[in-house]
Amino acid sequence: MSRDFVDQNAEGAIVFAGCDYAIVGYAERPGMERVVVYDWSKLIDVFSAQGMTINEAIEWVDCNIACLWAGERTPVLLFKEEE
Repeated sequence: MSRDFVDQNAEGAIVFAGCDYAIVGYAERPGMERVVVYDWSKLIDVFSAQGMTINEAIEWVDCNIACLWAGERTPVLLFKEEE
């Protein structure tokens, strides 16, 4: 998903620097602004590609992204069942 798509459809949403690869779309909630949706497993890939081990990337994402609250525009994470 391109950053342009997000900018056009969820203007002003919070995004994580360097994590565009993990963006899978945006979400709408009644009465609230749109938020960016990140694929959790793709976030792990992003941080692994930066030199972290898989376990380090999982811990970093779980502690620094999954637990983050930055207001109503905080991105959401998509967790998918592995096939």
